[in-house]
Amino acid sequence: MTETVKLRPRLDLVSAPDLLADLMSADKTGPLEVDAGEVIHLGALGLQILIASGLETKAAGGQMRLRHVGDDLEEQLHVSGLTIQNIEEGAT
Repeated sequence: MTETVKLRPRLDLVSAPDLLADLMSADKTGPLEVDAGEVIHLGALGLQILIASGLETKAAGGQMRLRHVGDDLEEQLHVSGLTIQNIEEGAT
């Protein structure tokens, strides 16, 4: 069964503890869908947590997928030199 984690609009220092808790509690042995439809801001700490979750999911045999990625998030990833695939695979 696919597990879904819905991201908050701002992924920054303030929201990092909740983001970390949400992703740490998710089952990473199967499909993990990360709904990014509301994200308007991606800070460095939020980015690190997403990359780490991609790595952990891959190591556990699962597959993380970012869904509903808006233009704001895609642009912020581009500025950071990353792609959606980089996040999903935990690559930098």
